[in-house]
Amino acid sequence: MNITLAGTILQALADKGVENILICAGARNSPLVMQLNQCKGFQLWNFYDERSAGFFALGRSQRDQRPVAVITTSGTAVAELLASAVEATYTQTPLIFITADRPRSYRGTGAPQSIDQVGLFFKYVETCVDIAVSKEAPKESLDLSMWSGQAPLQINICFEEPLIDERVPDLDFTNKIKKELPPPVRFNPRQLKTLNQPLVIVGPLSIAEAQYVAPILEKLGAPIYAEALSNLHVFTSLGPLLIQSGEKLVSTSFRKAWSQSILRVGGVPTLRFWRDLEESFSSLPVLSIANSEWKGLSRPSLHFVGLENLLLVKAEWQVDSRKEIFREDQEKKLAIQNLIEKYSQSEQALTYELTKSICEKKSEQFLYVGNSLPIRHLDLNQSLLGPRPNLLRKAGNRGANGIDGQISSFFGGSDQRAENWCIVGDLTALYDLGSPWVCQQMDAEKLRLVIINNQGGMIFKSMFQKEIFLNRHSVDFSKWAGMWHWPYQKWTQIPLPDDLPDQVVIEIHPNSEQSDHFSLEYSRL
Repeated sequence: MNITLAGTILQALADKGVENILICAGARNSPLVMQLNQCKGFQLWNFYDERSAGFFALGRSQRDQRPVAVITTSGTAVAELLASAVEATYTQTPLIFITADRPRSYRGTGAPQSIDQVGLFFKYVETCVDIAVSKEAPKESLDLSMWSGQAPLQINICFEEPLIDERVPDLDFTNKIKKELPPPVRFNPRQLKTLNQPLVIVGPLSIAEAQYVAPILEKLGAPIYAEALSNLHVFTSLGPLLIQSGEKLVSTSFRKAWSQSILRVGGVPTLRFWRDLEESFSSLPVLSIANSEWKGLSRPSLHFVGLENLLLVKAEWQVDSRKEIFREDQEKKLAIQNLIEKYSQSEQALTYELTKSICEKKSEQFLYVGNSLPIRHLDLNQSLLGPRPNLLRKAGNRGANGIDGQISSFFGGSDQRAENWCIVGDLTALYDLGSPWVCQQMDAEKLRLVIINNQGGMIFKSMFQKEIFLNRHSVDFSKWAGMWHWPYQKWTQIPLPDDLPDQVVIEIHPNSEQSDHFSLEYSRL
């Protein structure tokens, strides 16, 4: 019965359009592993670390816009998927967690590798299907029709002994009929929404979403602060509307009353101003339009699910202050560029030069940026660089803003056709030291892993001015690169040579004194 059930599970995955299955092999999930070993039609990946597997699946699912399945054994192996389940929930990524379990009678007994796996993910799965098939209960069936694909799904399977209880058949899913996930239920307002002197803030968008949004925003004609992960900077037609001096101009625009309302498009934004909307700017009207349900604010605001609702938004200006906004924008941009030239060895300047060099490449590029400082630097750098019609796709885990699993998600999102860049901080890299494990299973891809090593969590330096927050260290990543047989380079400037190895760890050590001076003068702008 176990082997038959395993085949049923795989058929259900095929029906949901799954192409990639990640296997974290163990004894309890051996019926599934044995059956996968005897079937065709799936791309299989082997992982020893469930946590890394979950984040790799996240990146692969977002890249392909298809469900990806992760198979674990029982016990704490299941718990390792919680962090990726949280991120997948807030980014509406369709992950499927297939968690092997011991018989139901073991629950609550403290027997080895027997924990309560049903409900373990709490609200971070859309539903949990708990299946136990035995001689005493042979009729339980698998029904996934209720799953919308807008959040993770858990399929918990209780396997009885003996685990391999019949001959493992050869199965072929090569010509499987892929059933598309149903479209999300959307709320479509019936009335046109008119915003007074709006400023548009655009958070993370997929490439397809950005292509849909760009012409609508161009027609709207409002100033746009587009975060790097909005993927809007490839549309040169938006150039006259894009704020190019970074996020500081957003708050300036509202303090000087040049803007009177906010239109948020896409995922929940990163910039500090979005948090200030809870208190300092709590009276500003906010309209959010996204393909997700998340408002991103605790205070009252208007939120519509479905980017098509942008078509029902109109902007009006009682006093057209857009010229004032863009005049101030160019002044601030020039001042920031002067700081980059003045403090050329600062973290801000080095990441700017790196971003610029990647954006200027003519070949297809994938840029993944981890939290916390690198994503903020990228937002500023992309603003300064303005629209560039190059083949550049950008991504990052911004659903829950955590720093774990970032490199694994980069590997999952990488593409053989592109030159793949990942920029992370040192603590973020330390969180995911086992991530290169999967690379031995990947096709020859160009993977450039850039680690900004400033010897600690410097994002907290200006926030608290207390050493206890910084997690100071003297680690370098040369030995780590060697452990995975990756070439290693240490940069103090950005040469970006054309003859980089296919897979390389690049460590950048900014000048901490220059970084501090840059931050101080930038804060005074």
